[in-house]
Amino acid sequence: MTDTQALKERVDCRILIATELGDPVQRSGSAWQWRCPFHADGRTPSLTAWQDGWKCFGCGAHGDAIAWVMKRRNLTFLEAVQALGGADPLPTRPQVTRSTPLRVREPPSADWRQDALGAVETLHLHLLGPEGERAREYLHRRGITDEDIRLWKLGYIPADRLARWGDVEVKLPRGIAIPALVGGVPWYVKVRRPTGGPKYIQAKGGRSALFGHDLLQGKADLLLCEGEFDAILMRRIVGDVLDVATFGSASESDIRLWLPVLVQYPSLLLGFDNDAAGERARQWWYERTRRAHGLLVPTGKDWTEAWLKLGDEGLREYVLENIGARDGQG
Repeated sequence: MTDTQALKERVDCRILIATELGDPVQRSGSAWQWRCPFHADGRTPSLTAWQDGWKCFGCGAHGDAIAWVMKRRNLTFLEAVQALGGADPLPTRPQVTRSTPLRVREPPSADWRQDALGAVETLHLHLLGPEGERAREYLHRRGITDEDIRLWKLGYIPADRLARWGDVEVKLPRGIAIPALVGGVPWYVKVRRPTGGPKYIQAKGGRSALFGHDLLQGKADLLLCEGEFDAILMRRIVGDVLDVATFGSASESDIRLWLPVLVQYPSLLLGFDNDAAGERARQWWYERTRRAHGLLVPTGKDWTEAWLKLGDEGLREYVLENIGARDGQG
């Protein structure tokens, strides 16, 4: 039985409503406002939502998260609780496409994104050119093909450099550039260094994002990997049957801001590393949604190590055989 009080405390009504209505017309402190979908609203938005509830000051409709789902989707109380709690697939699930932008998370500044996009295009050409040969060989050894390089706009930085993206001075170390694109423009750019530590450096000025967002196709399952290279590999292996993405090193508060994308999936498959950090991440998700199910890496620490042992066919066969076998809560 679902704890409805705990469910209402966990769901932010503002984000829930933004999932269906898009950007609020205006924000005032903790309150977000939209034009009400339940009556012919005027130019001034009359629907106001707070974290724990909502009310239309035009038609009088009001309530909590459960009441919103009941009224908006014409569901019974039990059906709405099941939809929010993840016991069943969402009754109505909008199709996720490349053209579906995220509407809640604030992106980096427009100038930063524009300059970062130009840099990503240049670095991509470096990786495809003669100077990127050794970097491409490294990626090939990880199961990442030239087609993947083009699809994900991976790049190469031949030498340490300084750049200015918007009003931010950005230090870019030598290495492989991994951009997270949302709506076709970078929200962050991470660099995999060939030597030294830390292995990964994120360019200053970026924002946490769901890596793989622009390649989501609205499959029934979303496979969450621990790192970007694993996500790239697994999309090539099983991207025809699953959507694949990663939050990388995003914090809990950052992850919550991508709820409008996550709630569209009846099933979240947790493909985190076979180590203590991966297990903690799985438990975090289990405690927050019934849609979360474990898909353990079959051998080795991560999907790349598993691919080195099993190859394309073996890894694909494992995922397809276990996609319905849920190892954890659910």
